[in-house]
Amino acid sequence: MHERATSPEGAGLAPGDEAAAALIDRMRRGDREATGTFLSRYGGVVRQRCRKNLRAPLRKLTDTEELWSSVARRLDAVVAAGDLRAVSESQFWKLLKVIIRNATVDRARLITRLHEVPADDQPLAEALGRHVMHDREAESRLWHLIESLPDDKNREITILWLNGHSHAEIGNAVGLAEGAVRFRWHSIRQQLRDVLESEAAA
Repeated sequence: MHERATSPEGAGLAPGDEAAAALIDRMRRGDREATGTFLSRYGGVVRQRCRKNLRAPLRKLTDTEELWSSVARRLDAVVAAGDLRAVSESQFWKLLKVIIRNATVDRARLITRLHEVPADDQPLAEALGRHVMHDREAESRLWHLIESLPDDKNREITILWLNGHSHAEIGNAVGLAEGAVRFRWHSIRQQLRDVLESEAAA
């Protein structure tokens, strides 16, 4: 027997759930009503996955309801555009994981963020603007950039910085003193610029 995840916000979703499979099939054919039904029925599970896919420091500073709303809008847009290619439940959840990941570095929010950075961060902001933000796959490229960093803690600091958090807020979230965050950020900033410049020259 499959273990069924349950939530008061919606039914659980077990592997092989025929109702879920039918809804995913309808979504693959561009049925937006099926998207609404899926999110209503399995909203609790999707919310759980949104939270599960956030690293612990991000959970402290991320508005999970805002993230959920962004994920729902993005899934609806994928279905409306006829771009849902998942042919199985496992592929669908892999796609949803990418949607959740990309929603944590929302392009529209980041554009505003890059116009508000302090002077020391402006060279990085300008490099991101030139090399990433005008790309229709900007969020995926940002994640490639984040994942180029060799240290998990530095990745967490970068994601939080991209979301507009101060060094003090980041320090509280990742368990470092503000000064330690500043020290790390100086190195991270240079690493990110080096990757961007290397990719642009390739």
